Amino acid sequence: MKHYMERHRPQYHFSMKKGWINDPNGLVYFDGTYHLFCQHNPDAVKWGPMRWSHATSPDMVNWTEQPIALFPDDSGTMYSGSAVVDWENTSGLGSGGNPPLLAFYTAAGKPFTQGLAFSNDKGHTWKKYDGNPVLGHVEGSNRDPKVFWHVQSKRWIMVLYLDKHSFAIFGSDNTLKWEELSRFDIPGSNECPDLFEMPVEGGGGESKWVFLAGAGSFSRGECARYVVGYFDGRAFSPESESIAIEWGAWNYSTQTYSDAPDGRRIFVSWFSTAFNGSAAFPGNPFNGQYRVPWELRLLRTEDGLRLARLPVKELNSLRGTAVKLSGVSYTSGIHEIGGVRGRSMDIECVITPNGARSVEFQFEGVEAVSYEFGTQTLRVLDRVHQWPLEDDGTLKLRVLFDVNCIEVFGPQGLKVMSSIYLPETLEHQYESERPLSLEVEGGPLKVESMAVYPVSSIWRTE
Repeated sequence: MKHYMERHRPQYHFSMKKGWINDPNGLVYFDGTYHLFCQHNPDAVKWGPMRWSHATSPDMVNWTEQPIALFPDDSGTMYSGSAVVDWENTSGLGSGGNPPLLAFYTAAGKPFTQGLAFSNDKGHTWKKYDGNPVLGHVEGSNRDPKVFWHVQSKRWIMVLYLDKHSFAIFGSDNTLKWEELSRFDIPGSNECPDLFEMPVEGGGGESKWVFLAGAGSFSRGECARYVVGYFDGRAFSPESESIAIEWGAWNYSTQTYSDAPDGRRIFVSWFSTAFNGSAAFPGNPFNGQYRVPWELRLLRTEDGLRLARLPVKELNSLRGTAVKLSGVSYTSGIHEIGGVRGRSMDIECVITPNGARSVEFQFEGVEAVSYEFGTQTLRVLDRVHQWPLEDDGTLKLRVLFDVNCIEVFGPQGLKVMSSIYLPETLEHQYESERPLSLEVEGGPLKVESMAVYPVSSIWRTE
């Protein structure tokens, strides 16, 4: 089987050619290119000595795998971190009049410290700073530095995970020496912190800061969480409860892009897989993949300020010709959607119950996405995790299905749920394609509108 065409390889969700990946690292945009770095063990399909692998894209959709950017050294293996453009060359590491790209990472030695690497050729090659570490050990398993330029205080800010649910904020004029500014706790959060300012849509110029902590225990169904609040250049003050970025068993290790064009806030996260030393998809050379990038917006809702998240508009470029339904009624039972074939789809639908108790999407014969109208409850694949998804009498969903994973978005992206197929589910699949179907229970149902787009592969096969 050719690489990228393996039976269980997602076709428009990013994965590496081979090996294990977990956290997305160093998300930065520069000179027309989106850079994506990954925690990567290229030698096995399980977690191991971490490198920073590297991929680039003009559009966050079509990716080219690049040579590994950062390797382990005497200070430790390469754990997670972030990247920025040093536009004013405050670090002094630039050359030839071009701003350097800076990457901050955790060196996972004994103890953990924070290191710096830089690039003077637009991110093609990277060199570690001779004066590493730029921040020595602080506390516990301190790691995952997220760095950004704070315009108001005119200095660099680093948010660092410390231990348990504690985080620290540091400041620097040149990225080479850091001063601790404050600490704070966010119960229920850990690892991979992010902090960014966002405009409130329709807020007349109002903006708020969002703290995002991107990890949780998928075995317990936890997920990344965010808090809306205020940042004064030294300390972050929460003004909301801790809110799930999505719900499901597989959201872990999130990060947003630095220097994204047009002021967009772009989010990437890992579809986490098994840590048990075996491949999530037996017989395949890869383990681990990322969600499609989401664009975040901050909306005022009845529940307060909330992040809306939807797939980036660039994903639509992969859509083929849709199979469309309009005003079609279905009785109880299983109904095939004629003309729909393939294992990668993008679906938008509006459904009215008209007496139905529930509706379920079946992909390849698998009971994948279900919604109960009475309880207004959404479930995705595993039947364990569920999330209230209130409707106004009609169900509006966008569903991404891609070979081994599902992402479901409610109206405006205010509720998101996802899952990955695991081996116990895969055994129910068949090598031949099976049609997309709707199963209706409890009475009639009306599909007001549905568009099912086949989605092209992003891979150039070998």
